[in-house]
Formats: sequence, structure tokens, C-alpha cells
Amino acid sequence: MMVVAFVLSPSTRPAYSADPPPTLRLTQTKGDVTQTIAANILKTAYHNIGIEMAIVYLPLRRALVENNHGTYDGETARFTVIEGVAPNLIRVPEPLFDLRQYGHALKPVDNLHGWQDIEGLRIGLEMGVVLGENRTNGMRRKFSTSLDGLLQLLRRGAIDILIYEDSVDLRQPPYGLFRMEEPLDSAPLYHYLHRSHADLVPKIAAELKRLRVTGNLDLLIAAARKTAP
Repeated sequence: MMVVAFVLSPSTRPAYSADPPPTLRLTQTKGDVTQTIAANILKTAYHNIGIEMAIVYLPLRRALVENNHGTYDGETARFTVIEGVAPNLIRVPEPLFDLRQYGHALKPVDNLHGWQDIEGLRIGLEMGVVLGENRTNGMRRKFSTSLDGLLQLLRRGAIDILIYEDSVDLRQPPYGLFRMEEPLDSAPLYHYLHRSHADLVPKIAAELKRLRVTGNLDLLIAAARKTAP
């Protein structure tokens, strides 16, 4: 399977000193439920180790480019597939949570069970979700920068199936879509930092692990889901 064509060049950004900056600037896509949940987890985790963070809202693909160049300090949450195109980003090895991607349609999709079953369909994807882009390489597809845009494409008949994560249940009102019974993909999401913050990686990983072991991570995820857009 071919990796997406945009490979990001190494950064010439000078490294920070051993002392972390007063505030980390992490990117997420405005209105993205998954990244909002991740951001709420990370705000608590960073605060616990004495670092504050701020969110910068950018489209997914642009965020990847800007973070690789060191314009910002990292990504809130991404699949590991980005490592092939963003060499300057370091994965924090403790996963945030697992995410599943499903196919959704206006009509029942009981006969669809995997990527091979949707090859002949017109597919809608959120731009910048590298995992989905790689999986559908060579298929007929349209992109949007938002869920609302994808829903518009589906409802006006421009696509047959919409690929989206389970952080939003598109079967429920106001959406009312049909969803494939089995996920197309299931993978952990990780937090990524620019390589200039390599010294922070073990610190934030240890705090995320502590939150998971104590059960507080599950509590943070549940609370974030209730308040996410």
C-alpha cells in the first residue's frame, strides 16, 4: 500500500534548552471530538507535571506539516502511520485510547464487512487522516475538512459511504446513519511532540501511565466525552 505522497522534510528549528517552555502549543482540528478528548486528557497530564498547554486550531494536514517544521510543539492525538511522513515528531509511547473507524451510509450496510467490500463505492474521508488516506489509495474518494462537510457530500449523493471514527455515534440523532457492524480499522492513538521536546517524552509518558494505572485516565476520557462538541 502506498504511503501518502507528502513526505515532510527535516526541521532546522533549534532545540529548546533543558527547561520546558512556559506553555506548550499543541494542535487539534476545531470541532474534532477525538482530538478534543485527547486535549482534555493532556491538559490534566501536563498540569500534573508542572507544564501548561494551549491549543492551536488547524486542519489535520496543515497541522502535520506545521508540527513537523517545528512551528508548534506537537499533535494532540494521531495514529502511528504519521511517522512515515513526519520524521520530526516523536511518539509518546503511552497510548491515549483506542479509536475505531467505521463506514456509514444512508441505507443499511449489513453486507459490508471490510475495506475490500467498499472498493467499488465512492468514499468520503476527512482530509489529513493519514490512516484512511493510505487505506483508500487508488479508490474513488472525496475529502472534506470537517464532519459537516462529509455529511453534506453523503446527503447530496456525492459519496456512497462516509468513513468516520466512533468518537461520534453517527447512528444517533441528529445524524441517523447506518453503520457497518465491524470497524474498518481499530488502532491506538498517541500524543506526539516535536523532537525539540524529546526530554519531555518520558515525563509525560510516565504521567499518562500513572493516570491509566490509577483508573483516572478512564475517568478523564468519560468526562471529556460528555463535554466534547
